[in-house]
Amino acid sequence: MIRDAHGRKMSMSLGNVIDPLEVINGISLEGLHKRLEEGNLDPKELTVAKEGHGKDFPNGIPECGTDALRFALISYTAQSDKINLDIQRVVGYRQWCNKLWNAVRFAISKFGNDYVPPANVNPDKLPFSCQWILSLLSKAISKTITALELYELSNAASTVYSWWQYQLCDVFIEAIKPFFTGNDPEFESARSSA
Repeated sequence: MIRDAHGRKMSMSLGNVIDPLEVINGISLEGLHKRLEEGNLDPKELTVAKEGHGKDFPNGIPECGTDALRFALISYTAQSDKINLDIQRVVGYRQWCNKLWNAVRFAISKFGNDYVPPANVNPDKLPFSCQWILSLLSKAISKTITALELYELSNAASTVYSWWQYQLCDVFIEAIKPFFTGNDPEFESARSSA
């Protein structure tokens, strides 16, 4: 059951229902208020609901997209079968999805659209940073598969998030950026081996 950020059951009579499309596409505070006015709330409840929206969403709900909403809902499953949906957490996952996109664009910009990885890779010929990230990727894949087999979706999501955020983006990409500033022979051997 999805509840509001304060733990209250979402209910039309309380005016605290959040339409998933409003999270995916975004909505202004005025739009939230208009939706409340179109419902059948008692005038006193309407005032309380509008005040609640004003406190919880002073600038409305920003566009978060489908992927961020799905990832947030999956990450909540570790708590219990009751989810206290905090829109700011969904916004955080939207920012993370954007970071993923930027990491992929970075890789494409450095290797080019015509890059085809070799069929066989010899890890011993790769720089230490590449060996390190591949080792962590292997562990993350194993942990994710185990979590999925046990239907521990939150653990799987957490593993994927952690690898992309903390190992790949925060450490590895920053560590390899110097390779791209000049003609580093170590990078060239890694590129041709990878």
